[in-house]
Amino acid sequence: MGIGQYKTLPISYVDAAELILNINLNKDKLIDHPVLVGNAGGTFRAKDVEEWVFQDGFVGLMCWYCLNDNKDFFIAIEPCYKGIFEYDETDIKNKKPIQDTLLIPKRLIKENLYEDEGLAGTLSRYKNGVSGKQKTATKDQVCKWVDNYMKATNCTIGISPFSFFIGEDDKGKNYLKDFLNNKKPKNIRYFFSYAPDEEHKAFPLRVILAPVNLFGRNINNSSGKAVVGDDVLQYSWPPKH
Repeated sequence: MGIGQYKTLPISYVDAAELILNINLNKDKLIDHPVLVGNAGGTFRAKDVEEWVFQDGFVGLMCWYCLNDNKDFFIAIEPCYKGIFEYDETDIKNKKPIQDTLLIPKRLIKENLYEDEGLAGTLSRYKNGVSGKQKTATKDQVCKWVDNYMKATNCTIGISPFSFFIGEDDKGKNYLKDFLNNKKPKNIRYFFSYAPDEEHKAFPLRVILAPVNLFGRNINNSSGKAVVGDDVLQYSWPPKH
């Protein structure tokens, strides 16, 4: 299976803002999806993710969609390694975590960012607290949260229990490594977004990863350019069709 055409891709903060704002523009399709109720994203400690990405055999980062008893919607993340996890397109809705322990956000963003019409101008300097220790959850607990999400979601879009950031694509490009090497984040922030175009019709819910400094501010490229195309990462899996 070739994955080059569906690889994780870097995008600008301007493009990221457009994808986030699409949540509000498409709320009629999302209906009662938990992303509509103050669940914009969250933050992880970068060191923990970096330890995975640079290990031999790392093939990607799984982001599991979770809904806890408090109705908080967030992602739990785990690494995938060659020979242990091989991504395939079958039975997407029944996939479950593999690692015994997964990372969960040390802090959630409880805002409706998708209602901020000026988001394109503020996302590159967006700031949210990053204090506190990195949190973890067991595989069993995450499985329950994933099940909660799948059962509670009633909307007209394709529903998957996860997003997948590909490590190295079939051309040898590794955007996750580039992201960490070039941005040198102390924290990694994720934002939920929505890709409503025809190409992404099967699974339009998206996760965006942004680099964050020690003080909780999104890292912006130092070149001073108005639009930089590799500020953040978006994923392109599960498959678009």
